[in-house]
Amino acid sequence: MKNKTIKQLEDQNRNLERELDSLKKGIKNLRNSNEHKLYEKFDNMLEGCQIIDKNFRYVYVNKTVARQGRKKKEELIGKTMMEVYPEIENTPMFSQLKKCMEERSFLQMENEFTYTDNSRGWFELTMQPIPEGVFILSIDITQRKQFEKSLRENERRLIAAEKLAKLGNFSWIIDSGEIQWSAAMFSLLGYSSNELVNLNFVNEKIHHADDRQKILDWLNMSINSGQTELQPLEYRIIHKDGHVLYIRTQGRIEYKDGKAYKVFAVVQDITEKKKAEQALKISEEKYRSLSQNIPGMVYRALSDWSIDTVSNTEMVTGYTREEFLNGALNWQDLIHPEWKEPVFREGLEITEKPGTIVQEYQITHKNGKAVWVSDHKTSIFDDDGKFMHIDGVVFDISWRKEYEQELIKAKEKAEESDNLKSAFLANMSHEVRTPMNGILGFTELLKDPDFSMNEREEFISGIERSGNRMLNTLNDIIDISKLEAGVDSVHKTKTNVNHILDEQYELLKPKIHQASLNWKCNKTLAEEKAVIYTDRDKLSRIIYNLIANAIKYTKKGSIEFGYNRKNTEIEFYCKDTGIGIPENRQEAIFDPFVQADLNYSKAYEGACLSLSITKAYIELLGGEIWLESMEDKGTNFYFTIPAEGLPEDNGPKKTDQKNKAVNTDLKDIKLLIVEDEKYVDMYLSILLENQCNKLLHAATGKEAVEVCRNIVDIDCILMDLKMPELNGYEATRQIRTFNKKVIIIAQTAYALQGDRKKALKAGCNDYITKPIVKENLFETLSKYFRIHE
Repeated sequence: MKNKTIKQLEDQNRNLERELDSLKKGIKNLRNSNEHKLYEKFDNMLEGCQIIDKNFRYVYVNKTVARQGRKKKEELIGKTMMEVYPEIENTPMFSQLKKCMEERSFLQMENEFTYTDNSRGWFELTMQPIPEGVFILSIDITQRKQFEKSLRENERRLIAAEKLAKLGNFSWIIDSGEIQWSAAMFSLLGYSSNELVNLNFVNEKIHHADDRQKILDWLNMSINSGQTELQPLEYRIIHKDGHVLYIRTQGRIEYKDGKAYKVFAVVQDITEKKKAEQALKISEEKYRSLSQNIPGMVYRALSDWSIDTVSNTEMVTGYTREEFLNGALNWQDLIHPEWKEPVFREGLEITEKPGTIVQEYQITHKNGKAVWVSDHKTSIFDDDGKFMHIDGVVFDISWRKEYEQELIKAKEKAEESDNLKSAFLANMSHEVRTPMNGILGFTELLKDPDFSMNEREEFISGIERSGNRMLNTLNDIIDISKLEAGVDSVHKTKTNVNHILDEQYELLKPKIHQASLNWKCNKTLAEEKAVIYTDRDKLSRIIYNLIANAIKYTKKGSIEFGYNRKNTEIEFYCKDTGIGIPENRQEAIFDPFVQADLNYSKAYEGACLSLSITKAYIELLGGEIWLESMEDKGTNFYFTIPAEGLPEDNGPKKTDQKNKAVNTDLKDIKLLIVEDEKYVDMYLSILLENQCNKLLHAATGKEAVEVCRNIVDIDCILMDLKMPELNGYEATRQIRTFNKKVIIIAQTAYALQGDRKKALKAGCNDYITKPIVKENLFETLSKYFRIHE
């Protein structure tokens, strides 16, 4: 029986446990359901709702909290407040939260929150302890805080405005004559209260003599008319210290039994306003004077774009001021059609909100011409924000626009010039390095004893050709430099045109034959009539350059050169059947930098300077050059120079004694070579060793002076002008102080205009340029000594 009872009890216990588990599950489901409904309600609240656990971890946040913190819910849930906001532990809000968490107390506070972009927001926080931690309700009160701040600011401004306005008031009992002044009135007048007792309402003590009657009339008119409002009146009062104040008074009249018995008025000190009005009047006078004298049209345009005020119209438009003001002319009518839309649109923008714009556009002048103007517009609005008018000034900037266009063209030309100069320099590098490579290469080969004599002669011939090519390039560079610097000049002499043609042909004949070209030369004047007065060297160079240029660019066919007498000029021509010049390059063909940029220039040897030099020389001689050309057909160059007759012979000229040849054989003289370059000295020594009896040497100018002091019978000096210690100019000057007879021939690599003159002035007898050619050296020496044959 006992066992049965125990078994029943155990069965009942198991049933109770099952029922208890079922009840717990039901309670848990009910709780989860209630929490879900509660969270769903929180999510739809406008206030922020969040649950922070005891580890300050976000357990729950609604959408409003995320929006208030400018975060996403996913960035908050499951993270601690310190992870999301690293500095939050140092804030008052965190201290209050910690207190609520620890003391399980209800708290409220206002918290200022700083966002990552340094903007701020204000929130009212309510903290309520719950089993999980703390529930926080947050309400955004940023706008309220801003409003409160604005309200406080306005209150401060109002108080300040009252002080600045210098307001006062008084009341006057008409029958008794009693006057009650406010404290501000005493301050305004400078008197104490007992100093203004028993005064008439209008009195001599405080009212300006010229305004007393005006005040009385104002009062009497108002009282007699039965008005209750006193219309504003401005008049003057006298401060205790004697200075005059301007005040504005307005108020009301109180009636009793139909009779006026009291006047109450508010007084405002408007002295500063009056002074400002006076200053404004003076300013307006200045403005009027300025607008009359400013170099532009000053105007005021109304909302319909009609001109209300304008000055100096004729200066810009050609129209009179009256034509604008009488409505016969509207500014919009003058604007060039293509500018009307943008000018109107931009102008309309500043009529909608205050602003200043500067517009540049074209108008049509009264004379019909287009004029560029700069229109400076400023929109003016009243205190209510309503647009009133546009004030502006218009300047004629046509001159500036023309200048800008010139600058743009100059910039483009400069950029093109820079590019072409780069190409020119590259070409120059090629023209120097190529022959230098030949010189150095063949020189290296000459050191090899295994080459035959014939091969060595070929090497020497290669060195000579390369040297001549480099010399021609350097001469071209020097010549173009002199021309661009404007230091070249014309030296006219008796010149036979036929002889020059023959000479240039002889010089170029090997190249013509080598190119297998047919040559034709037309000399149309007889020998005696082919003589003119011109610069022989420059004319020779012109003809040489044109023929050499034709040979370079003509692979087959013929070259024809000739001239014809035309009145006071001789017209020369050079025709070839070469590659021709593209039409778009013909105007630039004489520019050294542009010439270097021609597409075909790299296929031909040369620095491409000869045509530039040729053109410059022709212009120096008073002529001009032009061309006709077709690609793959050939080119015809034409140029003219004046056929100037010879000057009259004014009789025999005195011979320059210092250039008169002496009756001395070169073999019998002592000759001093002054040269600091070892190989130049060696070269000159080899040339002269079989011609001179004795050669002396000096490596510096200082040494040359000492040699001449010690050896007084030196006959000739070849003086290098560029040397260390003492240059050739100064050495020559010092030698001339004790030796006037010795023949001094300057030698230099400069070869620039003025060097010859400078050398002769220093005391030299003659001048020869480097590289020194044997024939030129002996030709110069032959002027002073007999050359040994």
